[in-house]
Amino acid sequence: MNSIHAARLEAAGIDDIPARRNLRVHVSGDCRNKTAAGIVGAAMIRYEKRGKRRGVLAYTYTHAHKSPYSVPASAWGGARVIASCDSDKAITRARSMGYSGCATVTPEAIPTHNSGLGLRVLCPFESAR
Repeated sequence: MNSIHAARLEAAGIDDIPARRNLRVHVSGDCRNKTAAGIVGAAMIRYEKRGKRRGVLAYTYTHAHKSPYSVPASAWGGARVIASCDSDKAITRARSMGYSGCATVTPEAIPTHNSGLGLRVLCPFESAR
């Protein structure tokens, strides 16, 4: 099965889901080319439209902003896609491709991290103050 066929199957599955709650797409897997991203992104947009009354969202994370895939945020057609980044360099690259990024702080992590980009990540306890 190629990535376009897989994306079409995934889009059909998204289209079959009642839009009653937020949808996390790609718990495992990714769209590694522009065409696949466009197919799945369009299904995510349709899902949100079906669930508009309830305020539901469809979202996913991607590693495909990285080389060798280099899928730009625009390929997703306006769907909510966040670049998964693990360094300042990856954040800078993802931003240049139109993505926003996120950071997760786990209980085992150092509570505060200052990146070279001026980002400061606080643990929930620190940010509650």
